[in-house]
Amino acid sequence: ENEQRTQFEGIVVLWMMIQKEEIIEIAGDEENELLDPLMQELYNRRLIEIKKEGLLKGRQFWIVTEQGHQHLEKFMRRYTDFLKMIDIYCAVNLGDPPPDDPDEGAFAFERWFEYESEDAFAAYLDQERFQDIRVAVAIFKKMDPVEIVLMAFLNEGRLYCEEGWQWKLITDELWEDIIDICNSNFHPEDIGYDGPDGWISGEDVLKEVVEAGTKVMIELLEEEARQPPEADDDDDDDDDE
Repeated sequence: ENEQRTQFEGIVVLWMMIQKEEIIEIAGDEENELLDPLMQELYNRRLIEIKKEGLLKGRQFWIVTEQGHQHLEKFMRRYTDFLKMIDIYCAVNLGDPPPDDPDEGAFAFERWFEYESEDAFAAYLDQERFQDIRVAVAIFKKMDPVEIVLMAFLNEGRLYCEEGWQWKLITDELWEDIIDICNSNFHPEDIGYDGPDGWISGEDVLKEVVEAGTKVMIELLEEEARQPPEADDDDDDDDDE
């Protein structure tokens, strides 16, 4: 577990340095000093190196090596497509459709193009009949839910939008949040139920849900391709001249 956490912490630091252009000085301020053991680990693995010239005279900074870039790209590539796909499972009705809307599909995202604003769609998502089963789907697909939640945190800016991200990364706060989310979300065994002919396992339920979700995702992509392109502000400006 500690080794896995160190691996994840390294991914976060590389992501901050590359994607957010975070500058980490050797023998820098107190916040960056918190990262010293982790930076040494990344250095030993040749994922970062010391920049001795340029920037400010007499000061040294960590920079990401080509190997470090490749390491992060490999990790990101592994999960980017999955993260794009898995959002459809954030709001799934595992029961019957509501009596006043018997034609409603199991996936809230089936109605994505029926709403004119994200706020209106968010209000639709926030109904009790929809369940977030993303962790269960990740487990079903043999992926580590901790990694999935971590990637979601990065994409949502849970770290880089805050001051003191180094402290949050190194202490237990971030990891307790991730573990709480993983533990409180549905797992495959939570989704099984008694059917007319006996017990339906969570694995069987998820197999059907994932197959249906894949079809819905394809339909959404096809519908998106049919949408007219958004107006270009530059074109509007040219028309006004």
